[in-house]
Amino acid sequence: MSKKVLIIEDNEQDQKIMKRFLSKAGFEDIKIADSGEKGIEHASTESPDLIIVDTMLPGIDGFETCSQIKNVKRLNCKVIMMTGRIDAVDADKARKMGADDYCVKTSDYADLIESARKFFGLPDAGVVKKEEPAFPVQEPQSGKKEPFDSRLTAQWGIEKTNQAIRTLYKELEKKNEELKELDKLKSEFVAMVSHELRTPLTIIKGAIGQIADGIYGEVNEEQKKKLAMALKGTDSLRRMIDDILDLSKLEAKALRLNKQSVNLVDIAKEIHASFLSLAQGKGLELKVTASKEDIEAELDRDRIT
Repeated sequence: MSKKVLIIEDNEQDQKIMKRFLSKAGFEDIKIADSGEKGIEHASTESPDLIIVDTMLPGIDGFETCSQIKNVKRLNCKVIMMTGRIDAVDADKARKMGADDYCVKTSDYADLIESARKFFGLPDAGVVKKEEPAFPVQEPQSGKKEPFDSRLTAQWGIEKTNQAIRTLYKELEKKNEELKELDKLKSEFVAMVSHELRTPLTIIKGAIGQIADGIYGEVNEEQKKKLAMALKGTDSLRRMIDDILDLSKLEAKALRLNKQSVNLVDIAKEIHASFLSLAQGKGLELKVTASKEDIEAELDRDRIT
């Protein structure tokens, strides 16, 4: 297809996707500008047949870019403005700036492709047709901008805005379904990994316990202390794995606390013993102080630990 297309878009990812879909639709001569200023300069020198302008651009925005391009008298090109943000939908303003059409960015750019092909009288190539604008787009004569009609512009703007909102809503529904599926896969993955971690952990704990019990030979007191710490570490890791599984339960609103009456001072002493060697290795003093020996509370012991 010999029609020249200029894409004015600052997002590199959107540039690539848009170019790919336009190429598949048969447009071969496609150029890209990443700012309004560069787009205006390119349009003035290369005279493209179709210009696609994003509303949000660095420097001058897409609306001003469209206006300046349309004011270049020797240019006789179609301008399609695009937005990917529902809070940036302003078809009425786009029309006032001279836009020939107004589309919403979707994952397949169906609106854009259909509009581009329509301008050049090409078949839709299987693309689902969108609704026609409230009034037909008039062809400019002798390269001049068509006369401004506030009533028609307002009518066109309302229809295009409504169409944009409907398109964005459908796209949002699609994204929500994709997110739900990803969330489900994530939960299943976490549950599977957590479950599989338990098996090697059980083997490690069993081996350490057997060594601590002297099954494979005599163990001195210092070695017993270290092995006891290792066993406590495996217990802590097991509880962490259980917590990961509990996160999945929490998302399913099925988390339950295992409450029981415990002595907080005992828990503090156990934690102190676990971290004492680490503290001493850094030259720190670690102490447990309490107002009394027994401070009873009803709680989930593992989570408090």
